[in-house]
Amino acid sequence: MRSDKLLVLAGLASYALALPTKDLDPRTFGLVAEILTDLGEDLTGFIEALLGGGVKSSASLLTGISAQAAAVLEGGALGCTAGKIDASARAELAAWIRAHASFDASLKSSLLAWCEGEDSATLSVDVRAGLALFIPTCAEVAAKGDIYVTVDGIFSVSDLEAAVVLSSSFQSTLSTFISGSVGVELDADIKAGLSLCAGGGVVADLASDIEAALKVWLNGSECSLSASLKAAVLAWLEGKAGVSGVVTIGTVPTAGLTTVSVGAAINALVETSGALTASAQAYLSAFLKSSLATDIEADVKVVLEACISGKLATSVSADARAALAVWLSGDSCQLGVELKAVLYFWLSFALSGDVTVDLSTDIITELETFITGTIDTLIGVNISGVLSLLLSGESLASLSLESRAELSAVIGGCAGVDISSSIEIIVIEWLTGCSIPGGPSIGSGSGSGSSSKLIPSASSVPAVASTPAASVPAVPTVSVPTGGPSPSKPAQSGAPGSPSGVSPSGIPSVPSSPAQSGC
Repeated sequence: MRSDKLLVLAGLASYALALPTKDLDPRTFGLVAEILTDLGEDLTGFIEALLGGGVKSSASLLTGISAQAAAVLEGGALGCTAGKIDASARAELAAWIRAHASFDASLKSSLLAWCEGEDSATLSVDVRAGLALFIPTCAEVAAKGDIYVTVDGIFSVSDLEAAVVLSSSFQSTLSTFISGSVGVELDADIKAGLSLCAGGGVVADLASDIEAALKVWLNGSECSLSASLKAAVLAWLEGKAGVSGVVTIGTVPTAGLTTVSVGAAINALVETSGALTASAQAYLSAFLKSSLATDIEADVKVVLEACISGKLATSVSADARAALAVWLSGDSCQLGVELKAVLYFWLSFALSGDVTVDLSTDIITELETFITGTIDTLIGVNISGVLSLLLSGESLASLSLESRAELSAVIGGCAGVDISSSIEIIVIEWLTGCSIPGGPSIGSGSGSGSSSKLIPSASSVPAVASTPAASVPAVPTVSVPTGGPSPSKPAQSGAPGSPSGVSPSGIPSVPSSPAQSGC
């Protein structure tokens, strides 16, 4: 078994290392070790060659693959059973495999057997280990065809339940309520949920306990919202359009779809308890044994070793966690960006429920511009809504783990988004609760930070005839895309944008029939 595994890896590595030695894209290799948990020293050498040597991305090996075939290949790598993926889609991958000369013969044989096998067929762990190299590129190619992959199968954007937000006038009215005399006295959980709603976020970003608490409050006697606003917020909680003041957000940008995917991959590498999975531990252990880790400071190594041993972020000191966060954000860190994001996500499990970041007026303006420009345009409301909580002075603890993982993907570098150092520090502090040198101070208590809100402009959100907006100061606008539905749950790994090693051009269109799902 071990020799077979090494044979597959050797074949893949030889193809990669024979390519031109430029355009290093560490996103490509961050998940290589996801299921290589028993290679020991061989994994160390593999990681060292990939992250330290400068090799071209796996996009070169997937030239000409269609969005549908890429999605099937990713589904196989994630362990989906053949029967849960449409037969025509598997046939499309089989045709590409037969015409593709770069894959090792044994890998080809295994893939074809899975594509054409029984419904219960799955790829072996060995084959999935080799295919892990291709997951990010597959996700990116698939996203350009408006499909994405999770451990539950392949999905089209059009198959997803449409995410909804409040209209701009209702957001403005709700924002005024939150900042008023009644709003400031609200329970922290209720205020956090309302703040996400008022900031143009989607309900899938809320932690389940916050969502449940908000629903109870809305249906209780203490809720003093107007009848129309109360009905709109309840509809938002249930994801229902067609209610006055509630609108669908439309199609999420391609980069947003792949950000959701890579966020799901990050989430899968951390247990619900907050400990790294065995595969993530193996990757990190191999990295620490490589020459790439020789200059890591002792205090950082201590934290990394705690990660490897399955410790929780709460088991190490605040100073030690801050040292790790500083190292992850620095130029000397040579981890693949996906594992960087995993470690940011790991740190977030030590976050206190009442940690907020105090923002100056200047940085508020810069952050608003970043959200309404870069984030909203390239990624969409999933992340811009999340960051609206940062601007409103709320804690990240009110967000779902899926949303935290997606934010970790963005700040870890998986999204291909340019982030200024000042904004990067702020988001890292908010995400991890770590105080970073040069960053703003960390406060305690809901609402201790800025009260600025991000409200979509009337031109971005369809108008609704309902309760007029209250008189409030001018606020920055968030562009909400229009069109098809937006995903509300994460998929598997990938990286958006057009980084080095971009996916092949000329991707065939995705068949109009919905892709089957399931694993």
